[in-house]
Amino acid sequence: MFKAQLDGNPQAADFAGSQFRMNETTAAVALAQLDRLDWIVERCRGHWQDLRRRLAAEAPQLKLRHSYDEEGDAGITLYLDLESPARAGRFGEALAAEGIPLGPSSGMTNLLRHPMIVDRNMPHPALPPFGAVEAAPRNDADSEIANRTDDILSSMVAIPIGPRYRRADIDDIGSAIVKVVNAHV
Repeated sequence: MFKAQLDGNPQAADFAGSQFRMNETTAAVALAQLDRLDWIVERCRGHWQDLRRRLAAEAPQLKLRHSYDEEGDAGITLYLDLESPARAGRFGEALAAEGIPLGPSSGMTNLLRHPMIVDRNMPHPALPPFGAVEAAPRNDADSEIANRTDDILSSMVAIPIGPRYRRADIDDIGSAIVKVVNAHV
């Protein structure tokens, strides 16, 4: 297949799968970083939990994304659920004006929009989830679910939390969020 691509032939249809491969240099760096992993996770998780506690006390009307495991959450991003894309946009602009760095609401892709899902296309027609094993009729709810997923993602404001953030940085983030909540919510 790769040779065919090099010869200018189109790539085969995408299909779901993970190709978790790395080269030796990347592996060496990853191994060296593993020594720091506990410190990184502890710092991020602590900052995340501190922000969540502060916002629960000082801005209880603010909705945070639900975490099913607060003790186990890595805490690398604090998600604020503003419940509408327009409101999230205004809130994000106000936080950015306060100097708070914002990230994307998700590093993931809405797979419901991916051609493989939309076209129900797999390398072989018998492969699940669209093949004979779990053949499901296409219905109009698919696009409705995709639209709802986009709305949910666009309604979130994501604040990255880094392990090198100082206590003062976390205090500034908390103060800015509380200020914006009081002005906009």
